[in-house]
Amino acid sequence: MTIVPFCELTEGQEADFFAVFVKKESKTTSQGKPFYSITIRDADRTVTFPVWNDSPFTPLIEKLEDGSFIKVRGVYQVNAKYGAQVNLIQMRLIEDRDRQDGFDEKMFVAKSQFDPEETFADILAILKQTMGESDPLYTLCETIFTAVSARSIGLPTSIGNFSSLPNRSIDQPAFS
Repeated sequence: MTIVPFCELTEGQEADFFAVFVKKESKTTSQGKPFYSITIRDADRTVTFPVWNDSPFTPLIEKLEDGSFIKVRGVYQVNAKYGAQVNLIQMRLIEDRDRQDGFDEKMFVAKSQFDPEETFADILAILKQTMGESDPLYTLCETIFTAVSARSIGLPTSIGNFSSLPNRSIDQPAFS
């Protein structure tokens, strides 16, 4: 099956997609039936949906850590009462072979609506207008911004959405 970006799934569409496992909460219905409320996302879509405790996916969900990357085969649905949901067909942790199918951790980094290079130029223009080119502080700021920009443009701006370590969120210890 073709891999489709999670954020591009349309209602009723069955597809394989990559996602990051955000969290799980153990809950119980008003009738006492236990389930997990799980949240998965990519850079542009977040969906929280129930997975019943008697589901074949429960053992994996119990082992998943927040920030784990997963491959899912599922049907994206929008329920009038509960909103967007995913009907799971298959689910597993990402494997090295998934890179051949287009998996990349950068898929899950939220992006700014503003072009980073234009924003950088705007900051320098504001500094120049405020301080003037002859001000030594402007020269210092320009030097620092220029040196750092080559490494920082394109990096995530939210520490909660990215980690350089596979299957980890930024607030998870690398060794536990």
